[in-house]
Amino acid sequence: YKVLQSLDMRRFGAQLDKCDTVACMAGSNDLMLGPLPDRSGESIRSSSGGDETLFWDLAREGRDQTNQFVESDGPVNAVRVFDFAMTISDMNNLVDLTAKSKDSQGRAYSA
Repeated sequence: YKVLQSLDMRRFGAQLDKCDTVACMAGSNDLMLGPLPDRSGESIRSSSGGDETLFWDLAREGRDQTNQFVESDGPVNAVRVFDFAMTISDMNNLVDLTAKSKDSQGRAYSA
């Protein structure tokens, strides 16, 4: 499963924002979890309690992937790439077009 994790990237900027510029610095990280034993995720979503061991194993895997992303300077580089893209492209149009694309499901510029 691919899980989109929202991240606050403000703390990873090269300079702390002193309100001199307009910046979003929000971002996301795709967590890749699985494969799940039942291939559907039904057992973990079950209203009867589901598989708690699997749930916590996936939570730990998400934590480990997030830590690896942060320790590899992923957020700093993601902010730089996004900032660069904003300066050279019509990002509003790109986001609009990819959000409408059946192929990208709105995630065309992510992994």
